[in-house]
Amino acid sequence: MIEMSLWSLTHYALALSAVLLVVILVVVLYNRVYMRRANEANARRKEQNAHLALVLQAGRLRIWKYLPATRHYLFLSEEGTMEQRYNPIDFQQFFERDDFERLRTAIFDICEGKQNSAVLTLVSNAKDDAFLRHYEMTVSVDRRDSRGRVTSILGIQHDVTDEYRRLETVNQLLLRYHTVFNSSLVDIVYYDNQGVLRDINERACQVFGVKDRDFVINKFLLKNNPIFANLDIESMPNTRTSCIVDFGHYNDPIYHTEEFGLADKKMYYDSTVNPIRDANGKLKGVYMAGRDITEMV
Repeated sequence: MIEMSLWSLTHYALALSAVLLVVILVVVLYNRVYMRRANEANARRKEQNAHLALVLQAGRLRIWKYLPATRHYLFLSEEGTMEQRYNPIDFQQFFERDDFERLRTAIFDICEGKQNSAVLTLVSNAKDDAFLRHYEMTVSVDRRDSRGRVTSILGIQHDVTDEYRRLETVNQLLLRYHTVFNSSLVDIVYYDNQGVLRDINERACQVFGVKDRDFVINKFLLKNNPIFANLDIESMPNTRTSCIVDFGHYNDPIYHTEEFGLADKKMYYDSTVNPIRDANGKLKGVYMAGRDITEMV
């Protein structure tokens, strides 16, 4: 009886050992498979990050993450890995202070669910204007946990300095243009190549009885101006004109002489009519600079 019990215990122990061995083998095999897949996933992630970094670099973009749990920022390096962490104070050094505060506010709003994304324009922190950089920043949710809480914020930083400087140059030119245009001592009127009035300065408005500049813009054609009535704009060169304009002779409604109070007016007018053409000679528009010399005559 005792021998049977010993025999049963021996077989039980052997069976248990076999089961444990199988379990260990399964665990080891699972760990190897898991580690291999994890390494492959990490390799793919690094490769994807490297490709992403190259794309971002080519497009003058940088990508960073914000981790709400630690309130740290991490830039993606050119190698596709996350660089060292920056705390808010260190990260702030990259940007102008007020701009960074706007960025932080947008990030907190996203974390609190007030908005899903935000687009902001920030300026770098530089004492010399020559080294200032302008960035367009797109901030959005990167990851959430199982409860829907934001665990990672993604920021895409686009360097738009060149575009900003080009726009600034254009704006300065437009400001100078409008300053000269409206403060000019001569009347200036501009039409596009379809004969549509596009701009008229204040002095010309006074001379031609225009009380509401915005109203007449885009309302009248080139032929509606009696000064152009007998000119072949399509083929003419820059032309200097000195003429007597008797508005009373222009009874056709297209000239709107009654509307502008010109029906009984006779004007001695000196002007230059300048067609604007492209490199192929195609008409792009016409501008006229002139003045009423009636009193002088």
